Amino acid sequence: MDELRDIVLQWMQTALIGNITPNTRAVIVRFTETEIYFDAYISGTISEEDRECMQYAAGDIMDFMGSWRDFVVQHKLIRLDYPARIPTDLGGIYVFERYFDYGSA
Repeated sequence: MDELRDIVLQWMQTALIGNITPNTRAVIVRFTETEIYFDAYISGTISEEDRECMQYAAGDIMDFMGSWRDFVVQHKLIRLDYPARIPTDLGGIYVFERYFDYGSA
């Protein structure tokens, strides 16, 4: 599973290059031997650009992973406006997180 973890994380981060919009706060991935699932947390209204960028990222992951083994790739965009905190108890791995200074919030 460590090899799979390393490959999934590497390909997730590669797929996100050029697909992070200014209001993307975080991307969290979960996976099994046959599925990759990621959530993109967006601050503000989820735009068509946000949807397209995450769809492109999902397509890139399918292309990368398909050359190695069959995977189902699913994703979801979640609106969560700053300063609300991103849930930390979901069991996923952060592959992107934008820095915010929460101060005493």
